[in-house]
Amino acid sequence: MNKIIKIESYNIENKNDYKERLRTLKVPQEFYILDGQRFDHKNKNIYFMVIEIENKILWFNSTKTEFVGYCIVEDILDFDEEHRESYSAIYKIPFEVLQEHNVIISDCVISEKYRNMGYGRELMSHVLDLYKDNKISLYAENNSPSFWAKMGFIAVGKGSRIYVLNAMGESYA
Repeated sequence: MNKIIKIESYNIENKNDYKERLRTLKVPQEFYILDGQRFDHKNKNIYFMVIEIENKILWFNSTKTEFVGYCIVEDILDFDEEHRESYSAIYKIPFEVLQEHNVIISDCVISEKYRNMGYGRELMSHVLDLYKDNKISLYAENNSPSFWAKMGFIAVGKGSRIYVLNAMGESYA
């Protein structure tokens, strides 16, 4: 058995194309939130992670694709103050943080089946490499400080669920 990990970037612009992509990826029900994504700006990308499992039994080859998880990233650099304020409220990130950290990781989830196997770290490493020249912020719903700390993020305040990462992985001061 051979496993191949793939991470695919998808820019949310067309609702019908997006829905078709979710269907072809066979996204499990546990990721129902993906079905309700907004299509309000072009700087929103979703990174889908899948694994292809190749089985070879004698002369028969089969490949099964399984959906592992996703990460949603939104670049709000070009947003006016009013839009930044609305994103501040939506993502529970203080306006002052969004003034400086213009890329938001608005959601990042790995299937329960694939947690604690390194897939989340691999997906985030891929995303962080793509956005390495940006200052990034996020609000951690499940408040997993050890994961975000391992990825280079630090909490804004003691016990905070708001995490930031400066460009090129520099610590936040």
